[in-house]
Amino acid sequence: MKSAPSSHAARFTPEVLATLTVKEETIDDALAAVALLHQTEGIDPARIFVLGHSLGGYLLPRIALAGPGFRPWPDRWPGSSWPGRCGRWKRSPSSR
Repeated sequence: MKSAPSSHAARFTPEVLATLTVKEETIDDALAAVALLHQTEGIDPARIFVLGHSLGGYLLPRIALAGPGFRPWPDRWPGSSWPGRCGRWKRSPSSR
């Protein structure tokens, strides 16, 4: 017997899921996590890093652009989500 969905899960109706983007699914959550860390006593904001794996890694450039005060890693973004770089990412000589 299936249990009733939680109140959070119940918000994701088929209509909502049809319009869900990576901004709502991943980027907003990453920015909220960084904001929470900035407000947490004992955490040095200058030492907060955002890393990602799979979809989070692919979206890391977009997360950095959306976050206030994020400093991007110059020219070291994986994948092709960096604006203007789609299709132009080059493998390093060591990965060939």
